[in-house]
Amino acid sequence: MKRMSGKRTESGETIVEVTASIVIFLLVVALLQGAVSFCGRAQQKSRQIRYDAAEVAKALRRQSWPEYDAGTESFAFYAVGADGTKGYQVFSVDALLKEETVNYESMDGTDRDMTFRIYRPLPKGGGGP
Repeated sequence: MKRMSGKRTESGETIVEVTASIVIFLLVVALLQGAVSFCGRAQQKSRQIRYDAAEVAKALRRQSWPEYDAGTESFAFYAVGADGTKGYQVFSVDALLKEETVNYESMDGTDRDMTFRIYRPLPKGGGGP
């Protein structure tokens, strides 16, 4: 049997090196596929949110707000320390409450409702609107 020269015996890659390269390549492809898939879902969700927000805005423009009151509420404001401890009441605001429900069609074709609440300060005399 003849001896091979030194250069020929060290040329090429072993099957282990080729297999390791293929595994690394497949892992990189899987990561890229996951990133592209995530971006596609995020883009679709963003489209749906923008569409639904536009539909709600259209429904709000068509809506006539009620003149009736849903009641009154008193909102109290307190001094709060840096550590979150509640201090003395600084002031309070009495407000009229109004509520309206808007119906709109979502991007997926379903009818949805969204409730809006309006808080309007009472006039200085404390009476109604």
